[in-house]
Amino acid sequence: MEKENVITQEKELFRRIENWAQERNFFDAGGATLGDQILKLGEEFGELTKHAVRSEDIKDDLGDMLVVLVIVAKLAGTDLVECVRVNKSENIFETIIKECENKEYFENTLNTIKPEVLQIMQYMGDLASAFFQNDDLKEPLSNILVGLVICAKLAGTTLQHCGEIAYNEIRPRKGKFIDGVFVKEADLNQ
Repeated sequence: MEKENVITQEKELFRRIENWAQERNFFDAGGATLGDQILKLGEEFGELTKHAVRSEDIKDDLGDMLVVLVIVAKLAGTDLVECVRVNKSENIFETIIKECENKEYFENTLNTIKPEVLQIMQYMGDLASAFFQNDDLKEPLSNILVGLVICAKLAGTTLQHCGEIAYNEIRPRKGKFIDGVFVKEADLNQ
């Protein structure tokens, strides 16, 4: 098998998330909009922030952000593999951790999640700015992904694990789009 054809676990997770979103018409006319999905990413970031401030478990929040990040990248005409610019045969999450370890990132931080969450907040602002200025979204998407990977490591887990939790939760979920926003079937009858 050629290196370019190697599918790592996270790339397979990204593909499953994209397929889930495609089956629910996220990428079709009348489906999700890029702006609304960036807002959804902000909503999920709010959950991450709330739990980080309270020193609570953030695994679900990291996974939820990853799901939305994959969808945002697709709506922006790219994917997270392209954004991160790693060798296609490499494990993206492991590569990010290795690069941080090589730069002694973890030894030079407070080894706590809160400063990294603040860093992601800056990247979220960069994403919003790029969106409004019609700039390329790859760099802020990549930076957010790196921040999520680092937060997962600091939380004693992996972003792959967090993403799998989130995907397994949304996998059976059905719903429809109302004004560009996916509304869960359970919420339609309320």
